[in-house]
Amino acid sequence: MKRRRFLQKMTLGAAGMSSAVTMATSSGSLRVGRPGCGNANLPPGNHMPPPRPNPIAVATYSFWRFKKDLRLSMEECIDQAAAMGFDGLDLLHRQMHKEDDAYLQSLKRRALVNGLDLCGLSIHQGFVSPDAEVRDKNVMHTIYCLELCYKLGIPCLRLNTGRWGTTRSFTQLMKDRGIELPLPGHTDEDAYSWVID
Repeated sequence: MKRRRFLQKMTLGAAGMSSAVTMATSSGSLRVGRPGCGNANLPPGNHMPPPRPNPIAVATYSFWRFKKDLRLSMEECIDQAAAMGFDGLDLLHRQMHKEDDAYLQSLKRRALVNGLDLCGLSIHQGFVSPDAEVRDKNVMHTIYCLELCYKLGIPCLRLNTGRWGTTRSFTQLMKDRGIELPLPGHTDEDAYSWVID
């Protein structure tokens, strides 16, 4: 069957089911709910939505050092997340070793086969810089990553706004609770303005 014909039949079938449900509802004979949920036998007009599961996702970063001194590939992260029973996966852009369309499609397929939603893409960039060219470069990187989200079917992008970079040690930065001194001659208000722009 050709794809167009298949889609036409599916559309007609969905329209037919919709009208059947409407007729059943207007006659008062339809009950909403799943069997065993306690709301399938409520009188008409007292419909409760069926309970929704609480899907849990994990970030591929959590698997990057799954074993000591081992960085798993994105494909292995997908497999591990599925094997552990997660519902979704947040991809870390820095873990992707390729970005061509064939690779992106292979990740989508692997997630689909494993029953995982690709729910987020985490990216790195920084807008906290007095140099407008640096900020523009990071804006372009963000736009590029939005396109990656689109190609992967990912609905959510997580990004860093940046930091001053005056604390060289990440361990020290964590001890300081992420608080850094501004670059000489600048203030935190400057940084807020750059990030907002």
